[in-house]
Amino acid sequence: MTVGVRPKNLKKKYLSIVWMSFHRRPFTLSQLVFRGPLYFLGYKIGKNKLLRPVEYVLKFLHTLGIIFLEKPSLVIVQSPPAFAPIAVMFYSLFTRLQYAVDAHTSAITGFWFKVPFHQLSLKKAAVVFVHNRYLKGLLEAKGIKSIVLGDPLPIFNPSDSFKLPSGRFNFVVLLSPGMKQKGGVIDVMLEVAAAIPEANFYFVGKYKEKPTKYASNAIFTGYLSNDEYESILIHADAVVVLQEREDREFVQSCRAMEATSALRPLIITDTSLNRELFGQGAVLVNHEFQDIYRACTTVMRNRDKYIEGIKRVRKLLEDRWQNEYNALKERLSID
Repeated sequence: MTVGVRPKNLKKKYLSIVWMSFHRRPFTLSQLVFRGPLYFLGYKIGKNKLLRPVEYVLKFLHTLGIIFLEKPSLVIVQSPPAFAPIAVMFYSLFTRLQYAVDAHTSAITGFWFKVPFHQLSLKKAAVVFVHNRYLKGLLEAKGIKSIVLGDPLPIFNPSDSFKLPSGRFNFVVLLSPGMKQKGGVIDVMLEVAAAIPEANFYFVGKYKEKPTKYASNAIFTGYLSNDEYESILIHADAVVVLQEREDREFVQSCRAMEATSALRPLIITDTSLNRELFGQGAVLVNHEFQDIYRACTTVMRNRDKYIEGIKRVRKLLEDRWQNEYNALKERLSID
């Protein structure tokens, strides 16, 4: 899938490549910073994991072909997977192509960092940008220079493609990667929903196996189209973002950024990074039933107060991101 624009009158031509079907961060960056075409290479070669190497080879070649046809002056490539920046580095070895790597948490703290040539691809990049200072420190300990560029607040277009019923309080629970399908926080949220029958709880996102027993006010939407997703966020009375992945202490939640952009009261997992980013206005919780139940009922009683709080958070994040963007702009001489 290709999105973005090809603006004229720019000194540099930007090209963004992501080996996923969609991700909010590069999509927003292509609108605000790297104004140029954005390619999402999200196709799969069958469901068998044994075919994954074939898929990576095809995407490797596809990436080279895109760069050859587009002839950009700067490529922005997302990692993981590690093979994406490796492909761009390979192309740059035979040209004067500059590239930047948007390195996410698992590209630095997990398996991908150990893939052969991945660290070399980061070292040869014009710049590597990461979500937070902790990840920057990990890279610099390996001799890889980087700068911090947090997630920009996304731009939403008003939509009524997914309306929520009036007369009831509507929580939107955004399911995150790494969530346990059984015995985890989804089960806790279902207990909370059953204990608050006067509210609706919309569970949005991927789940491998939908629970068989849950209260009637718990609604599983599955994946939504982009328009539907933005619509349900805009119409929600509050948003719940709970993170279960092991490295959540260092992960900036794009779902929390989306809720903040939509100015929805936010209930989010208590981590050091979330306290730093959202502590001025969100409700931070552990994953125990009583804590989440208390947070939900408190937000229901004081919604206007938490809307004002999230307005403060949005202003702080906007100012913070502008400072980080200015540093990136100076490093890459962005138009």
